[in-house]
Amino acid sequence: MFDDWRKKREVERKISENKGTLRSLNSDNDPQGGQRILLQRKLQNQEQLLRTVESRILRAKARKALIPVPGPYEQRTWWDNDQEEGGDIPEYALTYWLSETGKLNVARLIRTAKRERLDMFVKVILALTGLGGTIIGIISVYKK
Repeated sequence: MFDDWRKKREVERKISENKGTLRSLNSDNDPQGGQRILLQRKLQNQEQLLRTVESRILRAKARKALIPVPGPYEQRTWWDNDQEEGGDIPEYALTYWLSETGKLNVARLIRTAKRERLDMFVKVILALTGLGGTIIGIISVYKK
């Protein structure tokens, strides 16, 4: 998981650098626009990689919390892929990542599960505290 975080920071840094380079290009230092086009494609690929890494991080959190995340065929609105409109990439060659809707829903599932676990923990602690108090009361009655 730390590798994914490191990868995310690295990709974010590269995206920032490439956006700065893209802003600095103009007709004087790139008269035909070739470098701009290459940088734009590179940025698109890096942004897709960033979405994929963020998706992987969120799915790892859900897996750690034992929450099943529906796949791209079960919840189509939760997922995006690299298929362009009218594209003909075969289904097995597509790369999937969580869409914004999917990220929000998975994060909500994680929060809900954590809240439920905390509530259960509090209930167990309260029950044990009550049981302990009862045992102490019984012991004090028998000692007198």
